[in-house]
Parts: sequence; C-alpha cells; structure tokens
Amino acid sequence: MPGGSRLAHLGIVVLICEKVLQHVITAAVLAVDSPSVGSPDLGRAEALGEPTMAVLNTALAMLFAFALYGTLRNLAWYGPLLVGLAAFDIVAELVLHDGVFITVSLVVAVVLLVLLRLETRGSRGHARAGRTRS
Repeated sequence: MPGGSRLAHLGIVVLICEKVLQHVITAAVLAVDSPSVGSPDLGRAEALGEPTMAVLNTALAMLFAFALYGTLRNLAWYGPLLVGLAAFDIVAELVLHDGVFITVSLVVAVVLLVLLRLETRGSRGHARAGRTRS
C-alpha cells in the first residue's frame, strides 16, 4: 500500500470508529428516557419515534463495526459496504434535516467517501506500477 493509500486507510479506520461511537451514543440517548440526558435533534424522524430510531442507530452502529472489522482485515468487501453505509448516512441526514443543516455526521460520511476513493485510486496506481503488496 503506497504512503497516500496508507494514510487514507488510517483515516478510514478513524472515521469508522467515529461513526460507530456516534450511532451507539445516539441509540443510547434515544433509548434512555431521562430529562437530564436530553434527546438528539431528530428532524423529520420524530414521526418514526424514538424507539424505532434507537433500533436503526443500533443497526447502523453494528454495520459500521462490521465494516471496521473488514477494513482492519483488509477484506475485499469492506469498500462497497462502507460506500453503501456512507451513502445511506448522507441521504438520511439530508432527508431528516430537510437538506438545510450540514451536520457533523454528514461531513464525516462525505469525507469517508473521499478517503475510500483516494485509497482505491492509490492502490490501483500501485498495482499498475507492477509492484505487489507485502
């Protein structure tokens, strides 16, 4: 893996960890009914209800954790899985917030897609040069 791809891979790992934590914390906050904790801004998702959103966030946290496993093991399927998860996250954020708010979650998902592209491009260039991974 060339230097640029290695940095992109590290960035991907860090951002996946952020996504797992984000969705775990959001699910926990939605599941706990405590006035001292407060509740996240759900935008249009209030129609779905907090229990449904807690389950969805738990599922997303588990899928991102699975993608982290694939990323750390450098398995072939982690890239397509992450593209799908990041795209879902982007669409969900835009729909839930009427496309008006740019959230941290949205920015992280976009940066994740960019890093995936850079990593793919870097590894293709490495393969084109005739070098093998060690």
